[in-house]
Amino acid sequence: MDGGGIIYEGENVQKAFVTHYENFLRVNGDISLAPTSELFQNRLDTRVANNMVRPISDEEVRKAMFSIGRNKYPGPYGYSAAFFIHAWPIVGVEVTDAIKDFFNKGKLLQE
Repeated sequence: MDGGGIIYEGENVQKAFVTHYENFLRVNGDISLAPTSELFQNRLDTRVANNMVRPISDEEVRKAMFSIGRNKYPGPYGYSAAFFIHAWPIVGVEVTDAIKDFFNKGKLLQE
């Protein structure tokens, strides 16, 4: 529903949004919702892009944890990086699995 009380459905919703923001921002002209070739001029090299989406290794997780300042607190429960580094032989597998699971699923367990 727009400010005038008119209800829009289906594809008209998209047009109503564009009209609203054209009026709000006082922009006139072609407001295309499709990206143009000029929009994406800078692209990553394929090798670099593939490196960003590859699975991470256990060693990368360990190096990242060990690179955190000893008095930094990476978690919400007040455990410092020093704790995790000192207890790595005990907690390392679980921490590594949780981090790798985050990279695979995009969600980090609250535990």
